[in-house]
Amino acid sequence: MTTAFDVIIVGAGPAGCATAYELSKRISPSKILVLEASPVLLRGKPCGGHVDSPTIDSIPELRPFIVGRTTRQLNCLNGVQLNPNAEGGVRTHVYFTRWGSSPLTLDYAFPKVLSDRGIIVSTGKRVTKIDVGGKHYATVSCGNETFLGKIVIDASGATSAFNRMLCGGKTISELEKYVCSVVEFKVRDADHINLMRFLGNDLLAERADVRSGDPIGAHWVFYYERLGTVNIGNGYCFHGKQTLDTRERLAGYLDQIGLDGWQRSAIRTWVIPIELQEHLYTDHTLWIGDSAGMGDPLSGHGIPNSIHVAKILARVCEKALDVNDFSERTLSAYSQDEEMRSYILQSRKALQYVRLAKVFGTHVPARFVRFVWPLIDNRRIRRLVVQR
Repeated sequence: MTTAFDVIIVGAGPAGCATAYELSKRISPSKILVLEASPVLLRGKPCGGHVDSPTIDSIPELRPFIVGRTTRQLNCLNGVQLNPNAEGGVRTHVYFTRWGSSPLTLDYAFPKVLSDRGIIVSTGKRVTKIDVGGKHYATVSCGNETFLGKIVIDASGATSAFNRMLCGGKTISELEKYVCSVVEFKVRDADHINLMRFLGNDLLAERADVRSGDPIGAHWVFYYERLGTVNIGNGYCFHGKQTLDTRERLAGYLDQIGLDGWQRSAIRTWVIPIELQEHLYTDHTLWIGDSAGMGDPLSGHGIPNSIHVAKILARVCEKALDVNDFSERTLSAYSQDEEMRSYILQSRKALQYVRLAKVFGTHVPARFVRFVWPLIDNRRIRRLVVQR
């Protein structure tokens, strides 16, 4: 017997879990199914796991799992400081989760929050097919198992093929994207001395070595002295078949700082699409997160955008369930939502800036960047979404 649900979510990452969380406020949690391909929910995700203050305000259950930090962002372009107030100690409250198999990761925290709300999270269920041909239900296949869902939300990440299969979307190789390499390790005494020297003896500082050129890229250092760990990584923007050995770039950066407590085998690599897919919906199906290309073009951060967009997606699903219509026409409300349209516009503006920076390469004037940055910053839409 095939089990039927109101909503099936493919992927138990931050985007999928955030959507399930928001839906559970609107429909019965027992009508929501989250399918995760991995046999375990704790994965060694290489990213720093950045979330922001509005995210924590909207999902208070995550607070016990978050490592809070106050940072001073020192962004430089070709040695020119972009933030004129940085020397005065401007501080922005942000949050980062720890990388690795720890209760302080979102991979651990989010599914636990869902379970506490009565939502089913089923692991070891790799989705191989989504059939949207039925009138009342879509069929989701996981090997020999099948599930029926009135709405299917694909939050399965950057390598998802369903957008292309169902409505002609792009593959990951065709999208503008960030490729990140990251390493996290326990800090030795000698490394602590070198890290403190590198951070200017200020643990509250996030030092970002932002470079322009083709590809445009950045490094970061997140030092958690209380935990005795450091998360160091880089991100470079690519399009199409461009290549760059981000692992070797990171290794060189670690040598530059003077750290030796890390191992090359511990460096992980991650791909984050920063170009929105043209199609975010079709019959019975919606996309969110990396499978929709919702990474921030300016920073590569994908988690905050996805968590905030999940609020919009949940509202659209609730309305479709109310009228019992799951056609493409009804689900088009996802892209037509006023807040979503604003988010899409801001995202495209930011992507155009990134492309412009790549064209000009190292010749982009810092004064121009100071002028353009506020015009494309999408924090406004984040605040609007959270207020809803």
